[in-house]
Amino acid sequence: MTKQLHILNGFATYHLFKEAGIAGDVCVWDEILSEGPCTYHIANDNFWKVRSDFVSQTFGRAASEYETVIEHFSRIRAFEQYEELVLWYEYDLFCQVNLMALLSWLYSAKAYNKAKIHLICVGKESGYDQLVGLGQLPVRKYPELLENRIELSESCLAYADDIWSAYAGDDPRELVAATIPHPVFTYLSDAIQAHFKRFPDQSGLNEIEKELLSYIGQHQPLKLDQLVRHMLQWQHYYGFGDLQYYVYIKKLGDLVAFESGTLSLTDQGAMALKDGIDRQQYPDLNLTLGGSTTSLFYRNGTTLYPS
Repeated sequence: MTKQLHILNGFATYHLFKEAGIAGDVCVWDEILSEGPCTYHIANDNFWKVRSDFVSQTFGRAASEYETVIEHFSRIRAFEQYEELVLWYEYDLFCQVNLMALLSWLYSAKAYNKAKIHLICVGKESGYDQLVGLGQLPVRKYPELLENRIELSESCLAYADDIWSAYAGDDPRELVAATIPHPVFTYLSDAIQAHFKRFPDQSGLNEIEKELLSYIGQHQPLKLDQLVRHMLQWQHYYGFGDLQYYVYIKKLGDLVAFESGTLSLTDQGAMALKDGIDRQQYPDLNLTLGGSTTSLFYRNGTTLYPS
């Protein structure tokens, strides 16, 4: 029997995977590289420091908690022990960015010379009217997914390396090429277009900020958990969890008022929604995404221009 290492995108998948009884070793690498600063070279001391600082400062987690992420990657470092690596991922931005980073690392390590690398990436699945993740599929589907896995060639890994290099670079316009559909990474194009929508358009707001302000304005006073629940249902290609939306809401600052457990728009928030903002006056809204910052670019369709 081929010795396999299954690399999973999160612990929700892990529990279903174990229930499915699939043979092989398992590693969960659930970094959140779609948020915050990244460097091209991953899994070295500088990368771990950059990521640990961001995660602890942004999500309020102790730096020691991040050690588990580093520890889990040690299993991936030991790829030479395996004949096959099987990557289990999903269609959303969260997964696609992590996937490109991991494949870039495997490409640099020339892992393809030691083990076959296969990809399972779900999204458009038969029997479902909408995109679904691994956690939404019944356990009985997992062996079928494994049977239909796709082998990744060296050229596929080289392509992923190019995409990750662009994502970690300081000019997001280098990612425009990734909006062209790829025959193997079929969900990457839509995920990168979702990434571009996190940059502000000419209104000074990005898509997520607009949706937050709009929904608050339509339903104020609005409970925080109701807003987050709406955002989780509204999102398509982001793959965000509730913590990420809490951070986005907090960054709105004086555009919203939070009183007695409810949210409402301030006068500034109502004006921002109607007339836009000068983003330079709201530094908390500026995001570092990969190697670039949203304070330096605005969006026009899928093409970014310097502001």
